[in-house]
Formats: sequence, C-alpha cells, structure tokens
Amino acid sequence: MKIERLRLVVEQEEAGVWALRLLAGQGDISGARLGFEPNAVVFEGRIRIPLAGDVPFRTVWSLELEAGARVIVRLTQASAFGWSGGSGFLTGLIMEKIKTRLAGRAGFEITGDSLILDPGVLLTGLPVEVRLRVTSVTVEPGRLILETG
Repeated sequence: MKIERLRLVVEQEEAGVWALRLLAGQGDISGARLGFEPNAVVFEGRIRIPLAGDVPFRTVWSLELEAGARVIVRLTQASAFGWSGGSGFLTGLIMEKIKTRLAGRAGFEITGDSLILDPGVLLTGLPVEVRLRVTSVTVEPGRLILETG
C-alpha cells in the first residue's frame, strides 16, 4: 500500500496544539498562539528577553514551495515592545530558538530567516509508503491546505 496524492487540511486549533507541544519546556515563551490569516501564519505570545523581561511578541510567516518538494516557512515580520524586529536582534533570537528546538530532527532545515520543511522526510516511518510532491500550499483564515500529487 502507498499514498501518492494527498490534500491535507490543517485547522488552526490543531496546528496550535502541535506548536504548543513543540514548545514544551521552553520556559522563556508563554501565552503562545498560532493563527492562520490570508497568506500568512501568525505566531504570537510573550518572550523573555535578557535585560528586558517578558515582552509581547508577534511574528508573521509566509509559506512557499521550493521546487515542488519542500515548503519554505519564511519569517517576514517580527515585533516586540511594538517595535519591528526586521532582520535584526529579534529575528536572530527567534530563529536561534527554533534552530535549537529542532536540532537533530529530520525533515527540518534552518537557513537565515527561513525554516525549510521536507514533507517526504517528515512522513517517513509511517506504516504505509508515502511518495509525495507538494503541488500547492495555501493559508486561509483558520486553516492551512497542503496538496500533493
């Protein structure tokens, strides 16, 4: 048995549970919320920053395909204290935390301001063979849709 085509719809609530599970043990992030908005994934909450304490933060991420195989999740906006982080300190801090948290996990790669997901690798180990080529990824209010062929 094998899977060759798939349309995966992830509801915001389900993704939020997964994100919180991934953050387990990260005492410097609290009140986290993951949301799906038109063409964007939003992650916000509070983060403990050295010498500043707990401050509210908001990040906005875009999703795109790389050669139909991998999904690029790019940090397009980051703000804390109401200030935009751009490509400076805040963006670096966020990406370093993600890199540390995903270290050693197959299917994830961090490059600059991007998290690159390889669905083929992420789905290995399932009791059924999965051969997928991502054909589209769409973010709508409240849900994310990933289609493969």
